[in-house]
Amino acid sequence: MNIVKRLGLILTFCLFASTAFAPVISAHDSGKTPGFKPELKAVAKKTYKYFKDFTDPKTGLTYDEVRMKETGTEEAKRTSPTNIAMYMMSTVSAERMGLLSKKEAVSRLKTTLNTLEKMDKWNGLFYNWYNTDDGSVKKDWGQFISQVDNGWLSAGLIVVGQAYKELNAQASALVKQMTMQRYTIRKSANSVVAMMSPKAH
Repeated sequence: MNIVKRLGLILTFCLFASTAFAPVISAHDSGKTPGFKPELKAVAKKTYKYFKDFTDPKTGLTYDEVRMKETGTEEAKRTSPTNIAMYMMSTVSAERMGLLSKKEAVSRLKTTLNTLEKMDKWNGLFYNWYNTDDGSVKKDWGQFISQVDNGWLSAGLIVVGQAYKELNAQASALVKQMTMQRYTIRKSANSVVAMMSPKAH
């Protein structure tokens, strides 16, 4: 699991934890703020800072990873459908937790959706790796399609469409274009992977 996916899941967990236990806590406390809630929000704030700092402002695409080295910061300016999904769901979670305004969240997500509309696809499905600066497909090793990654992206688009009615039509259109009927099962010594190869069809 790469860093973007881990951070996205952490932020989503913080949102669900802070909301799911709120009724139980309010029924038993004496008006004091529960200790874990501020701690979760602090974790969520630090987690979302990654997405704010390392998402291209022009395309709304999040870097795949960032390595801190003695010589400085090394940014992997590529992204995948899963990374994009985690950024979108994390932005919704961050807005619901009060880490950014609705206006900023919608603006950020609109930028990402606009880029997604222009990106090269195959039968509405997204390739596995894109350059973050312009949304172009990575020609060296990004030209394959993962059923799993597109599943994450469709989930992220559905979350965005349900969270903000002003983005529903745009997000829903992208989901409807995704055709997932055809894929190839590739077996290796340690795994079974479902992938589509556009060149093979």
